[in-house]
Amino acid sequence: AYDSHRHPIRVTPGTPLAGWFADDLGTSGELLVNSYHHQGVKKLGEGLVEMAWAPDGVLEGFYDPTYDPESGRFVVGLQ
Repeated sequence: AYDSHRHPIRVTPGTPLAGWFADDLGTSGELLVNSYHHQGVKKLGEGLVEMAWAPDGVLEGFYDPTYDPESGRFVVGLQ
């Protein structure tokens, strides 16, 4: 079943992901996500910053810190 791949991710404070899900993070700083993947980010590209990690060490989210969606500038990656 789809929900059998549910696991927590730790969201990095101060990131866009933390802002988008502020009401859901509570004090734990974690979200439950459904993900199943056979590939992952081995080395984050220059200038990109992590936003979330799985307990097994897989990077689950990253972004460009010059993120400014109002000016049309954003790069976001989510597993």
